[in-house]
Amino acid sequence: MKHSYNQKTGKYYSCKIRNVNIYLNKNEEKVWNELNFSTYSQKIEYLINFYITHDKGNKEYK
Repeated sequence: MKHSYNQKTGKYYSCKIRNVNIYLNKNEEKVWNELNFSTYSQKIEYLINFYITHDKGNKEYK
C-alpha cells in the first residue's frame, strides 16, 4: 500500500477515511467540535476507537 504524507502533522499514513455519516445529539456535537485534532480523519479514528473501547452497541452501557 502506498503511504501518503500529512503536511499538517508531519506524519505518514497508510489509509484515509473518506466518508462517514455521523448523527450526534447536541451534547455529543459540542464534544465533537471541541476535539483537538488537525484532520477530520483523526476525529473519525478517535470516534471509532471510543466506540470499540466503550462498546456502544451494548444496551447496558446507556
